Amino acid sequence: MTSVSRFRVRAAPTRQRASSHPDHPLASALEDESVDATVRGMFGRDSIYLLLWIAQLGLAALFTPVTTRLLGPSRFGLVASAIAIMQVLVAIGSVSLQSAVQRRYVAPGGEYDARRLVTLAIAISMATFALADFTGPVWSSALGLGAYPMAVRYAVGWASMTATSSCRSPP
Repeated sequence: MTSVSRFRVRAAPTRQRASSHPDHPLASALEDESVDATVRGMFGRDSIYLLLWIAQLGLAALFTPVTTRLLGPSRFGLVASAIAIMQVLVAIGSVSLQSAVQRRYVAPGGEYDARRLVTLAIAISMATFALADFTGPVWSSALGLGAYPMAVRYAVGWASMTATSSCRSPP
């Protein structure tokens, strides 16, 4: 028998409200109310998000063939490349700080820390935008897109705004 297995670890006793005790008459009623509230939330506001997401995917699938015919292969390739560049810059510019902002916000004294993280996120996003815009002619030519076309410039700017707006603190 090892020295670790000789010791028993006991959890500290917790105080429970009477209504959280399984034999208490209000326990099942409170549980039913919380389940009902959760289900209402899932099929209320959350279903609107789901429907809008489905509409977005459906419209993208519907308009992609139309867009490819209207733009032609070279212009559609430029647009697709600009979208890919934007997505990479959003990932770099936001540094996934949006989840850190949410975690800090709910912690004790977290509102101040969350605001500091939002400020950091904005600074990182602006620095990423400035660096990408300044070096744009170099990497744009290296990717075969030409001398930093306007579509790519817009994608870099849009990436900066998207990265900044995704790192806001909760209300």
